Amino acid sequence: MRNVPSSSFLFDEQRSGQLKYGIRSYELVPKFSFELRSYPLKGPESSPVFDEEGNLYFASHDGCFYSIDYKGDLRWMYNSGRTKNYGSPAIKDDYVVFTSGEGNVHCFSKKGHLLWTYWLGQYFDNISNRYLRKISKTMTDWSTYDWYTKKFRLNKCWSSPLIYGEQVFITGYGIGLHCIELQSGRSKWTFDLGKPRYPLSGIALDEGSNIYVAANRHRIYKLSLDGRLIWSFNLKEKYSFWGNPSVDVENQSVFFTGGIGEDQGIILCLGYDGRLKWKRKIQGAIRGTASISHEEYVVCGTLGGQLIALNKVDGSLVFNHLLTTAKRGLWTTPSIDPDGHILLTTKDSNTTGRMLILDKDGKEKASMNVGKALSVPVVDEEGTIYIGSWNGTMLAINT
Repeated sequence: MRNVPSSSFLFDEQRSGQLKYGIRSYELVPKFSFELRSYPLKGPESSPVFDEEGNLYFASHDGCFYSIDYKGDLRWMYNSGRTKNYGSPAIKDDYVVFTSGEGNVHCFSKKGHLLWTYWLGQYFDNISNRYLRKISKTMTDWSTYDWYTKKFRLNKCWSSPLIYGEQVFITGYGIGLHCIELQSGRSKWTFDLGKPRYPLSGIALDEGSNIYVAANRHRIYKLSLDGRLIWSFNLKEKYSFWGNPSVDVENQSVFFTGGIGEDQGIILCLGYDGRLKWKRKIQGAIRGTASISHEEYVVCGTLGGQLIALNKVDGSLVFNHLLTTAKRGLWTTPSIDPDGHILLTTKDSNTTGRMLILDKDGKEKASMNVGKALSVPVVDEEGTIYIGSWNGTMLAINT
């Protein structure tokens, strides 16, 4: 039996980005490289979760979900469709849950048996008038247009499920937020996040089991565990919230990240009472989450390649380091180990990127070329780092 380094995206219900285990050294040595079974090769942007035997579970852009053992050998895989899978899975007991780009929440046993599937887009199916249904779907489709790639985003879910107790929480195409029974896969309740019906951000919980979630119409909600509204906050500025909320229990604060287009970014800090503590606009939109350091700051990356740390209490700048000049260079979220090291992956070109280890001041301590990489690094109890690369591999790197 092994200690589990991660059972969900960003390692806890608060989505803090704080790792359970730390690196052992600044020497980076490849342990294994698992090559996806797709052609052409496509990358796993998902971060892996683990069971007590050391097996890994992760989703990929090839439309598949994988489980490999601690040696890097394939255990089982599942083809969820042709659409890319972005979100990371969650695991509890014998239940492994992930959401496909097709908009289905799938639950497997650890041995790979499909237990249930839940369709996120049922909101549209329940519109009886076919003309109104078509109009609603068309409006939602147009809200997905990406002006950078000049394409419509086909994914019906970008976020990662969170398992709490016997419930699964997930946002996605349609009504917005879903609470699903873990054992049966039946809907327990839903919460309407409004138009456009295409939320990008996931959820986080505080220590009182309250839910924080951002709609894609510039509004933020706090809900009770049974789906009752506690408060809402309207930003009034047309920022899209991409990053998952993250909760700072010590300061009773919740952070939200987003942007307008590619060049305008924002970080919001709200109190548990829904009042704005501070707001910081920055150059470069943010697609990842603000990770909560053990120091006095939160840290996140921008599409412009900047790693930015802001004071948790007042939002003042702690440091700002340019790590890459590639377009959409830091799409992902940093992780923080118990000693304060910042681990993150970079895109340095359309094919190249690095795995970086920085100290608590944001100064580089170690680097390894791994190909373009956008997944959040996970570290196990032996100091091994796990990341996905867009060269079509899941990598394990000893430190």
